[in-house]
Amino acid sequence: VETMIASNVQKEFLKRGKNIVGMSYSYRKQNSEALTEIDKSLEVDGQFYSALLNKGYLQSKVNRGQLSIETLLRAVQNSPNEAIGYYLLTRAYVEEGIKRQNPKMFSEALSISKRFSQKFFDFRQEVLFFIAIAKQNLGVERAELTRSVRNFLSLDPELTNLHVHQASWDFQSFQWGEFIQHCEALATQLGQYNSQLLRGFCQYKSGKHLKAKSTFENLLSQNGKDGILRSLYTASLFALNDKERAKNSIKFLSKVERARPLAEVLLRGCLQTSDMACVQRVIRSGPGSRATLLYSYWSMTELNREVKKQEARKSLTQGLSLSPYFGPLLKMRGQL
Repeated sequence: VETMIASNVQKEFLKRGKNIVGMSYSYRKQNSEALTEIDKSLEVDGQFYSALLNKGYLQSKVNRGQLSIETLLRAVQNSPNEAIGYYLLTRAYVEEGIKRQNPKMFSEALSISKRFSQKFFDFRQEVLFFIAIAKQNLGVERAELTRSVRNFLSLDPELTNLHVHQASWDFQSFQWGEFIQHCEALATQLGQYNSQLLRGFCQYKSGKHLKAKSTFENLLSQNGKDGILRSLYTASLFALNDKERAKNSIKFLSKVERARPLAEVLLRGCLQTSDMACVQRVIRSGPGSRATLLYSYWSMTELNREVKKQEARKSLTQGLSLSPYFGPLLKMRGQL
């Protein structure tokens, strides 16, 4: 029994260790060496999810797109309840489609993304981004493309960052800098207003928050009632630590069209600064109550955790049932 235990521990250590060594090579842009180490991890356990993800990502980096797709298909089949696999697979199909100019790849990306659907919050914005790129390459009408773009723009730009991600996943695979170059090609297919809105979003995701804020301010003079624009502008203010001006956007909740995006950014900003009075104001505004259930459960857990612990635990459980790796709720789980 001791020999068996030692053998199993050694295998576990080896598969995880080789995956980490592979990631360290990846961070130094030594992708071939990284793949060699990750293959050693998979020799120990061919179903090791983290290694499959990292291998699929790295295969796409060294122009083995079809092999990348095959590897990521295995990962999704083995762990169908993990969002990152669907995201990486959708991305692999789209990027391989662009390289090959193969419409079938874009159609496959759309098919995969349907399975993602509304099931996941983690990586939702990234998947919707690649859906828009797939549709662009399939030559859809501008109106349909615009709807797809505004679909991912309507999400809180920090949504994925609010989730906890495994240290055994190559974090480079979900950095927007890896695929931000697709933004400009997408923007050229839109009308002037939405193309600038997209450029501002991409500036934000590139970490250029001041530049994004300036872009959004210019657009506000054209359409101050656009809830998506107002939400992204508010997000840029929070990112620049201009909290009071950001929270001042509460007064626009009743004035904008499509208030949900603004309500969610405001709730996130108020909650992260522990301003419960601000949270109450957003919720009482009316449109704030139309935030997604995930943000609503987060808000109710925070509001109730000191005085109504039972209700707080209920909201926390409901929130984690929607998104099991949602960081703010995971943090509070230990406190409740």
